[in-house]
Amino acid sequence: PLEAVMQQQMMTQQEEMQAQDVELGNLSVAVSRLDKMGRTINTELRQQGAMLDDLDHEVDEAGAQMGGAMATMQKMLKSSDRGKFCAILVLTAVLIVL
Repeated sequence: PLEAVMQQQMMTQQEEMQAQDVELGNLSVAVSRLDKMGRTINTELRQQGAMLDDLDHEVDEAGAQMGGAMATMQKMLKSSDRGKFCAILVLTAVLIVL
């Protein structure tokens, strides 16, 4: 009887250990999946950050060009020459299209 009880307990422990091994295997798969997702998100964020930096630089350049164009138009507006006024209108239309 004592030997049978001990053998039963050993079998129960082995079954529990096998179940734990299965659960640990599942947990390992889930953690690996999360690691891969985290790395993918990190890569995406780095790429998008670089893209935003490029966009910021381009917006700054466009702003500087627009400022120069506006200064030129202000100078032209101060003069009373109709040809210059027409040129301003054409340049404004070009800026709007761009």
